[in-house]
Amino acid sequence: MSRSEEKPRILIVDDLPGNIKMLAAILLEEYTLFTATNGKNALRMAEAQSPDLILLDVMMPEMDGFEVCQALKSAASTRDIPVIFITAMDSALDEQRGLDLGAVDYITKPFSRAIVAARVRNQLERLRLFRRNQLILDAVGEGLYGLDLDGRFTFVNPAASRLLGWEGEALL
Repeated sequence: MSRSEEKPRILIVDDLPGNIKMLAAILLEEYTLFTATNGKNALRMAEAQSPDLILLDVMMPEMDGFEVCQALKSAASTRDIPVIFITAMDSALDEQRGLDLGAVDYITKPFSRAIVAARVRNQLERLRLFRRNQLILDAVGEGLYGLDLDGRFTFVNPAASRLLGWEGEALL
């Protein structure tokens, strides 16, 4: 079975086993789940398991969720994994901080089962479409690249890398 035919893989990170159990009850039927109960293990699991999505608590001892998200977004191997914070920290400043760090969503506890399921499903559908579009861009024989308003590369397909004489990652 290819990766595209497998169930999407979700890493749940929370220091409270009860919270992990509640999220697993919502998601287990449709997804393959991995869990971590602290930030350091979360970073190791993200590297080893390459999840499609990470559900991340903020309030954890030693390394909080904000620090974990920052570390994930700093590493080339994990920076593109979408992160959804699920936390009791419900201030607008906390939510903004999480989103500024690169999270794609921020859900506060207590949470609605239906809302969690819908937001997870929506993020995974966005990821599926992104990956499909990336496959198309990579297969095109013409050199394609995108620039932001400051002239920085935002994407480069393999044909453009060959034409420009640089690896795509170096251009990005």
